[in-house]
Amino acid sequence: MPTDDPTEDRISGLEARITELQTELSETRRQLTDAQLDQWKGRIDELEVQMHLGRLDAEEQMAPVVEQLRNWWLDAREQIGNAGNTAGDAFSSLRSGVEQAMEQLRTGARSARSGT
Repeated sequence: MPTDDPTEDRISGLEARITELQTELSETRRQLTDAQLDQWKGRIDELEVQMHLGRLDAEEQMAPVVEQLRNWWLDAREQIGNAGNTAGDAFSSLRSGVEQAMEQLRTGARSARSGT
């Protein structure tokens, strides 16, 4: 509702815009977090397909790691759903765990290829 004071009108307009931008920022962060989680899920799925397509001899080594990756992903998904603004922390933990597990998978795949 406009007042006779243009300064008050301007302040009210700016406050409304700030609230709107904060809402948009929150939604954008949520979408980014969801996209990052989807990307990691895709990588995990790809590893699982590779494991089944040609590296069956390494399955015993890789299957537990893939399962651990899936569990980390599910935990992060749950934390993000419950935590809202702490999604970045949950994703950081997930990233660290996934990177560690990916290295374990690479090592296992190299080992399976070399026959050791």
